[in-house]
Amino acid sequence: MNPSEDPNDRLLDSLLREQARGKADDELLQAIDARLDAGKALAHRRKRGPRAVLWSTAAAAAVMVSAGVMTWQHGRTKEAPLAALEKSAAPRVNMRDPAVDAQVRLSRDAGAQDDHILRESPAQLQLPAAPAASPMDHGLPPADIASVDGEWLGQGGGVGGGRGTGIGHGSGLAMGPGKARSMNGSPTSFGRLQPQEERLLERRPQQVPDAGLSEENYGRLVDQPWKSPWQEALSTFSIDVDTASYMNVRRMIQAGGSVPADSVRIEELVNYFDYRYEGPKNDSPFAVHGMLATCPWKPQHLLARVAIKGREIEAKARPASNLVFLIDVSGSMQDPAKLPLLKRSMRVLLDQLDERDRLGIVVYAGSEGVVLDPTRLDEQGLSTAIRSIEKLEAGGSTNGGAGIKRAYEMAARNLVPGGVNRVILATDGDFNVGTTGQGDLVTLVKEGAAKGVSLSVVGFGTGNFNDAMLEAITNEGNGNYFYIDGDGEAERVFLQKLTGTLVTIAKDVKIQVEFNPAKVKAYRLIGYANRILRHEDFNNDKVDAGDIGAGHTVTAFYEIVPPGVDMPNTGNVDGLRYQKPVEKETVASDDWLTLKLRYKHPEGDVSQLIESPLTGEPQAWEQAGHDFRFASAVALFGMKLRQMPELADMPWQKVVEIARPALADDAKEQRSEFISMVARHGRFPLPPLPVVEEQADALEGVSYLRDESTMWYVQFGLQSGGKWAPRFVGVASDKSTKLQNRVGADAMLSPGDEFFKDGAFAGRFKFLGVEEREVTSERTGLTQRVMFARYEDLKPNKKGARYESQAGLPDVELEAKAYYDRSAVLKSGGQEILVEEDTKFTLPGDTSGKEYFLQGVTPEKIVIQTKSPSGETTTREIRKASGE
Repeated sequence: MNPSEDPNDRLLDSLLREQARGKADDELLQAIDARLDAGKALAHRRKRGPRAVLWSTAAAAAVMVSAGVMTWQHGRTKEAPLAALEKSAAPRVNMRDPAVDAQVRLSRDAGAQDDHILRESPAQLQLPAAPAASPMDHGLPPADIASVDGEWLGQGGGVGGGRGTGIGHGSGLAMGPGKARSMNGSPTSFGRLQPQEERLLERRPQQVPDAGLSEENYGRLVDQPWKSPWQEALSTFSIDVDTASYMNVRRMIQAGGSVPADSVRIEELVNYFDYRYEGPKNDSPFAVHGMLATCPWKPQHLLARVAIKGREIEAKARPASNLVFLIDVSGSMQDPAKLPLLKRSMRVLLDQLDERDRLGIVVYAGSEGVVLDPTRLDEQGLSTAIRSIEKLEAGGSTNGGAGIKRAYEMAARNLVPGGVNRVILATDGDFNVGTTGQGDLVTLVKEGAAKGVSLSVVGFGTGNFNDAMLEAITNEGNGNYFYIDGDGEAERVFLQKLTGTLVTIAKDVKIQVEFNPAKVKAYRLIGYANRILRHEDFNNDKVDAGDIGAGHTVTAFYEIVPPGVDMPNTGNVDGLRYQKPVEKETVASDDWLTLKLRYKHPEGDVSQLIESPLTGEPQAWEQAGHDFRFASAVALFGMKLRQMPELADMPWQKVVEIARPALADDAKEQRSEFISMVARHGRFPLPPLPVVEEQADALEGVSYLRDESTMWYVQFGLQSGGKWAPRFVGVASDKSTKLQNRVGADAMLSPGDEFFKDGAFAGRFKFLGVEEREVTSERTGLTQRVMFARYEDLKPNKKGARYESQAGLPDVELEAKAYYDRSAVLKSGGQEILVEEDTKFTLPGDTSGKEYFLQGVTPEKIVIQTKSPSGETTTREIRKASGE
C-alpha cells in the first residue's frame, strides 16, 4: 500500500476491477474489438510493456466516469514473443522460486480480501468504450499474431481479463486473436484467425511461453558440458532409477502441447524402459556392463554405455513390508486423474500384498489425520483397508509437511527389521499451507531415511503439479519417484514392478568413470544433471546417493570425442601468466576408461567397490543390439527436448530411424508407443514398417512335453536361543515321490550356517535368523505372535533368493506356502531333455552349440530366451503339446 495514495482512488480502482470481474461488459468488449485495427496506428506505444497498456485503458475509463485523476505505478514487464498455443495445450509452466511463490500467495490472499469488500458494496459502474491496444502494441511481430490461438495466459483482475487465463498476476487486459475469457470465465471474441493464419499455426511447433504464471513447477537443470580428460579425468554421479519424467513428458505430448526443457530428465526417460541386461552371477546385488559403439547421431563420435542390472527377487521371497500411504486429499486432488485414479492404483497394490505385510494410511489437507492404523493384511485386514480407501474424498488446502511427520512416525513405530519400511506419498505436490519450504521437507525425509524408512513418491494430475518438490524430497528420502497418468501405468508400477518398487537391494550407489586421455579427447555425460557428485564424494560413505531395487535396470551414456576428431566448441580462456604448461604424459594402456561403482548393503554403512576397465574396438551402433539402439534413441529424444544447440537442426525423424528396428523385441509394446509419441511431437507421419522374411529357427522343432517341477517347503521345526533345527518336505511333480530331510536338535543352526549336510537339497540353503511378528489365522480369525525363520538359497540358478518358514503352520496350509523348483521336459530332434528353470541348455543334434536359456516354466507353457549374433536377447513362448 502507498501511504500517499488517495483512499478514494484506491476504492475506485477496486470498483473498476469488480465491474469487469462481475459483468464482462459486452459493449466494452465490442468496442475493444472494433478498435483493434485502429490501435495498430499507435506506434509510439509499441515499446511499452503489456501491463502498461492494460492499465492505461482502465485509467482512461476511470477518468471519464469520475472526472478525476487516478495515479499509479507498476513495474515494467519484459517483452517476449508468444509462441503457438492451442486450447488443448499442455499445462502452463515456468520456473518458480519459493520466495516468488510466497509473494504470489500473499497477492492472492489480498485479492480475496478485496473481493469480500467489494461484494458488500452496491456501487456499479458503467464504463464507456475505451481504446484497445492491438497485438502489435504488446511487442508481437506480425508473424506471431497468427500463432496465438485459444486462450491468452492471465490471472487476476483487469478489463476484459480472465481469471484462469491471461498474462501475469493482478490486473491486466487479456486480448489477442482467437479467443480469450472474461472475468467470469465466459468466452469473449477478440477476432478470428484468417485461413492462411490457421495453416501457419498448424505448421508451427507448439510451445508454452514463460509467462511467470505456471501452476507447474520444475527444478532448474544444467546439462553437463564437454570436458577434456587432461583438465578433468573423472566423472562422478549418483544413479537414478526414477521414471516420473518420462510419464510427465508423455502426458504433455499426448495433450498436444509443448514440453518445458526443465521437465525433461534424460536419464528418467531412458530408464523408464525394460532392457534385457544380464543379471549378477555371484553374491553381488547387481551386474555392471560396459559397451562402446559409434554414436548414432554423430558418426565421428563414440557412445559408451554403462548398464546395471539388479538381482531379481521372486514375489514369494520378498521380505515383509511395513507400508504407510500418505495421501493428499486436498481440494486440488478432486480431478478424476488424481484421487479417483490413486484409489484404483492402491487396489492394484493391495492385490499383491499378503498377511506378511502391514498397511497404514495417513491423509493430509487442512490438517493431517489417520484413516487406517497399521493393519496386518490378512483377509480381515484387507477388507478393512479396502473400506478405508473407498471412503477417501478430496477437499481443503494442503498441509503436506504435517502429514509427512505423522506418516514417518507411524512407519517408525512399526519398523520391520530386515523388511521393507516405506512411506508412499501420493499427491499432485501442491503444498500450499503449513510447512511448505522445500528445505524443511527435505530435512524431514532425510531424518526418516536415517532411521530406516524410505520414501516413494507417486505423482498424479496436471495443472498444479510440483515436480521440483517431489523430485527433491525423493532424492533425499532413499526412494523412487513415479508419475501415474492412467490405470495402465498404475498396473506397471504396482503390479509388474512391485518388488523393484518396494524392495531395495543396494543403497547409496555411486558411479565414477576415469577416462584415458590417450584414447579420449573429450567426453560428456548425457543426463543425470541433478545427480552430479564431487569426485571426493565417491569414497565418502557419509554422502548419500541413489538406491536400486530388485530387478531394476540403470543405463547411463557418455558421448566421447576420440583422438583425431575436432573438439566441440566449448569456448576458451586466455593463457595463464604465472604458470608454465605442464608436460602431459600418459600410462601405456588400451583402456578407454575405467568404471568404478560403490554401493552399500541396504542395512549397511560401509560401501563395497566394483571396478572394471572398458577395452576393445568400438562396434558400429547398428550392430550393438536392440537395447543399445533403442536406449540411445531415447537419449537423443531427451537431448532434443532439452533443446541442446548442436542438435537443433537434427530432425525428429532421426530418433525414429534409430529406434524403430528395436521393435523386434517389444513384447509390452512400450517401444512402439514411444515411436508414435515422437512422431506426434515432431508432427510427421510414420512410414510403413518394412516386411522382413522370417528366418528358420531351431526352436521351431522344439516341443514342451511335461512339467516336472518339485514342490517343497522347509518346516519351522525347533528353535531355541536364536538357533534353528528345520525339517524339509518335498513332493515331485508326479505327486507320489516324497522328499524329506531335517537338522537334528543336537546340530541346531546358527545364523550364517549352511544346510542340509547331505540327502535331499544338501548344501542348498543358508540360515539368516529368526524374528517374531503378529499373524492372524485365516481359519480362526485370531491374531497371535508367531516366530519366523529366514533363509537364503545357495543354488546357482536361484542364488540370493530368500524364503521364510512359519512356526506352527498347519499341514493343510503347506501347499499354499510352498516353493517350487521348476523343470520342463522338452523334445527336440526325437530326443527328450530335462531342463531346469533359469538355466542354459543346448538342443540335441545342434552342431552349432548355440545356447538357450529357460526363463520360465508353468504347467501350460515355457519361455525360452535366445541371443542373436549381435548380442540382442529375444524370447519365445512354447505351449504344452496337446494330449500331454
